[in-house]
Amino acid sequence: MATNRQAAKVAAFQFGTPTSVTRTGFVKVTVNDVFTPEKSYGFQSTEGLLCYDRGGSEIALPEDKYTASAYGAYRTTSDLTCALIEGESENAFQVALPEGEYTVWLIAGDAEWDPPLFEVWANGEKKLDVRIPRARFVFMEPFQARATDGRLRIEFKGPHGWILNGLVIGQEGLGLAEVITKLERDIFFLTEQELPNWHEVKFESANPPLDWSASEQQKGYVVFPVDYTELVTPTFVPARPIIGKPATTFATPGEFEPATFCVSSHEDLGHVTVELSDFVAEGTRRTIAQENVKVGIVRCWPQRVSGWGGKGEYRVVPEMIKRPRAASVTSPPARSSSGG
Repeated sequence: MATNRQAAKVAAFQFGTPTSVTRTGFVKVTVNDVFTPEKSYGFQSTEGLLCYDRGGSEIALPEDKYTASAYGAYRTTSDLTCALIEGESENAFQVALPEGEYTVWLIAGDAEWDPPLFEVWANGEKKLDVRIPRARFVFMEPFQARATDGRLRIEFKGPHGWILNGLVIGQEGLGLAEVITKLERDIFFLTEQELPNWHEVKFESANPPLDWSASEQQKGYVVFPVDYTELVTPTFVPARPIIGKPATTFATPGEFEPATFCVSSHEDLGHVTVELSDFVAEGTRRTIAQENVKVGIVRCWPQRVSGWGGKGEYRVVPEMIKRPRAASVTSPPARSSSGG
């Protein structure tokens, strides 16, 4: 990472001990790093800062049989989460950056102890509630913050302290997306060195390959609804009768109900924009205003299903609903992706 504030597009920081491993492209931060204009990054104060190095990385099978069958083997540490800094009192981390809006990714977790609950603030607003339910669980979420007067300031608050493994700061674009995509894979799944030892077991679709019409091929994609309980994987193939059908749901006041639709692309669509309108009942014409509708992306990611240690098998499965980070999302080619 270049620390030159005018040239840097993505600033990546790793927190740990003086001897803990430093991930390629990241700047090591220790408990002795206090902010100065010359250094361009550091803590507001070094008082109450502690550092830990959990060492190495490990892939293990959970002892609980249900958890093991549901989630398979999981990583306990990675080259970013094996070390951390703990703060016993409120503090702030500051970075010298040109004035503007930035996306900040925060990574926090501890392989040995149950971490504290704490808040992350910037620009006088609470940005994140960091809730880490247990040891070995990694919290990795983004928020928006603005650099003013040439400085970005991130505050950590909590009655029982806070912990921090890493920060990645940049403006939305391909550079930041590439760093985060690789970081997520390495933290939650496998590094490039480990990937050759693991075999992907792909889901087989119950439907035959889709026979695309001329108009569908020209458009490049089809849209179709599915039941929210249906497992839509990247290899999912829709049945011809459901293509083009509207997404519907039944709801009453005070309820939160899902309506799920999928986009299956024939080619790389680049950035896709989803626009909302009011939901209107067919019979009564009653409406749910668009401001009461939230859009999320059902995220598919790899999960190990057999083996632990150095090799095994994995599948790519839908795991969670993520709020889009911007008004548009990127759609990869030749696969189905869903939102609701």
